[in-house]
Amino acid sequence: MLLKRYKNIEEEGLQRAWKSFENSGAMVSHFLYYDYMKWIFNGGFLNNRGYKPYVECVENEAGEILAIFPMKKKFLFGTKIKMLGDMQGCGCAGGIFSPKLSDSEKEKCIRLFFKTLFERGNVRLSRIREDSLGYRYMKKIFEQVPRLKKQACVTIEFGDDYEAYLKSLSSSVRQNLRTADNRMRRDGHEWKLRVFLPGEKIDDESFKQIMKLYLARLFGHYRQNLGANWLRRMKNSYFYNHIKHDTLSLRNNTNACHFILYIDGQPACFMSGFADHKGKKIVVPRLAIDESRRFYSPGYVMIRDAVRYLMENTDFRTLDLSRGSEKYKLDLGGKIYETISMELKKPMKV
Repeated sequence: MLLKRYKNIEEEGLQRAWKSFENSGAMVSHFLYYDYMKWIFNGGFLNNRGYKPYVECVENEAGEILAIFPMKKKFLFGTKIKMLGDMQGCGCAGGIFSPKLSDSEKEKCIRLFFKTLFERGNVRLSRIREDSLGYRYMKKIFEQVPRLKKQACVTIEFGDDYEAYLKSLSSSVRQNLRTADNRMRRDGHEWKLRVFLPGEKIDDESFKQIMKLYLARLFGHYRQNLGANWLRRMKNSYFYNHIKHDTLSLRNNTNACHFILYIDGQPACFMSGFADHKGKKIVVPRLAIDESRRFYSPGYVMIRDAVRYLMENTDFRTLDLSRGSEKYKLDLGGKIYETISMELKKPMKV
């Protein structure tokens, strides 16, 4: 086995192998799909915040790619190395492997990868799933893996029976959902969930609406101040609307999904994410509500209605709400899993 570095993510052989791995049926995160990573890789200096991206591949003697590790290194000065997916908007990072490899062969790939990494600089790994193959092997390779911090994430799994799903929620959560519905009816409001799944590309006007809602939520703490904060908000709005990697992937990728809850024809809440190739799981890196509609618990209503829609119309049975363990996620049946950040400087037995 040997390592080969690719500076162009669109190199034909790399692209072909990458898509083959993710379509093989193996467990590959949505955030490691080629079409998602490409937006980060090609996102320029602003997206990568001073890091230069590259892809490290383990290949056999015949030049066949066996493992793919999307990476980035501090541009110009510095030796810090990170995973390419270590940035805001990306739920997890890591590598992907050929489905032909045995567990022992995958471990050899990881050992070779780390051995070379430490020859190049200090390594900071973040957003690594604790239950991932990579982390499991890291614990075998190193005598001690120093954890800097953990990040809780939440996923909701459900079956085919909507009533059974509701009964699995606590009585207080069910009552809160009924209260939200009753409040909207009492106040004369009508609500509707609009869904865009793969094959139903979101229209320009709808995407413009959810971006407006997202930015209002994101920059809400600037509202009390004008002046320099106004200029900063304008600059950041342009970046988020036209340059940021996840805006572009959520707008253009064929597996993008969007759920928008409208109250009286206006977006009160939305969530956007990506479907897996199997059509079983959707991961959601963006969710925002209109603060002026908080009285009607639009986040709760949207997720409940989204679960019902997916049960009745699709084969999707997992809604991964990604980073953060906010109460509403757990209230609606979410279970916690964790990603880990770590600093690796002195390998003991690579």
